[in-house]
Amino acid sequence: MSFKVDALKIERAKKTQEMEELLNKSETESRDLTEEEETQYNNLRNQVRSLNKKIERMEEVNTFSRSYRSQRKGEEPGSDDDDDDDDTDANNGNGSSRSRIPSYHRNDHKYNVSKAIREYARNASPDSLTGLEAETHQELARNCPESKGLLIPTYARSQTTTNHSSTLDQTHTGLSIIAPEPLYRSMGCTILEGVKGTLKLSKASAATADRKGEGEEITEGVEAPTSLTLTPLRYGVSDKWSQELLSQENPAIHAALLGDMYKACDRKITLDVFAKAKKDAREITSTFDEPGFNKLMENVELPGAFAMSRSLFFKGKGLKFDEGSAKRLLEVGKLNGIGLTWEGVQAYYSSLFEDGAKDKRLIYGAWSEMWIGLWSGLEVLINPFTYQKNGETEITVNRLGNMAVRNNAAFVKSNHIEG
Repeated sequence: MSFKVDALKIERAKKTQEMEELLNKSETESRDLTEEEETQYNNLRNQVRSLNKKIERMEEVNTFSRSYRSQRKGEEPGSDDDDDDDDTDANNGNGSSRSRIPSYHRNDHKYNVSKAIREYARNASPDSLTGLEAETHQELARNCPESKGLLIPTYARSQTTTNHSSTLDQTHTGLSIIAPEPLYRSMGCTILEGVKGTLKLSKASAATADRKGEGEEITEGVEAPTSLTLTPLRYGVSDKWSQELLSQENPAIHAALLGDMYKACDRKITLDVFAKAKKDAREITSTFDEPGFNKLMENVELPGAFAMSRSLFFKGKGLKFDEGSAKRLLEVGKLNGIGLTWEGVQAYYSSLFEDGAKDKRLIYGAWSEMWIGLWSGLEVLINPFTYQKNGETEITVNRLGNMAVRNNAAFVKSNHIEG
């Protein structure tokens, strides 16, 4: 059946290519599709959708079939050693190779941010997408069915179809390399990518064991289980693009602009990570010096790191560790936003951690207990109507995520620090 799947994929790729040629022709001639072209395009789109369903069903059956046959043979489920895909025919007797269908390469098609935006903007609908951009959107939409806009990956996959299997290679869209790594990704948080639906996490708690003799009853045990439920929050930012900018065909231009908006979403996530840690942290009366830092650390059993506002960090940078040493309480590290205490414990600092009420607190905690769920890719909403008189299109970028502290004992905070 794998040959049938490959034949369907080749047919789908050819029809997708025809759709792209229709669109490219109208864009080259700076016009919309003619009525005849629109009808042809819609027919091709319906055929591609039908082929997608057939391919999905066949691949599902192939997977079940391989698993069943391999288990009968005593092999590991999912292995690719099945009779249909052998290079030689065991029943042939002479070991001659089977005839193969030609391999098809999809013109080395890589994900194109500009193409995705232009196609989506036609009707503000994902139904206008074609090719790899359509497939990528559909894949991301399965992880986040409540999404209403265009879903763009922070990385893309280039697909090459052969007669045995499909191989997927990662290719950068430009979105993942336009800005420095967001601080929350450097803090050691547990990050769950590609979350689907509602995320339910068990709440961590310490368990105490008992030591009893034979026949004696064990009285200590694990506390009643509790859980945390995370639903996606939208971290979004809006901007207005001119029609000329929207019609650009250079993916680097759109990737750079979307990247700035993506960065703004990540900055807000970083801010919320700190705010969540501060909210859930236990308050410990301490001072802004070596004894105060040590007091915070002794109240968290797991390995941890400090976090504070930028102004508080540079206050510590100006304080001597002791009169006889050149060391400072806090020192700048190799990367901006990541410093060190006098004995090498990491200290994260950012202007995002400035409290509006000037509530200066020093946070210490095991950041691995801060769990961050990220849903799907980058959601792009395109509104071509609100500002159409100005020749502008409103673009909204959303990053879907949420966070929770799994362990109540993971974070502590100082009292308000004066000065």
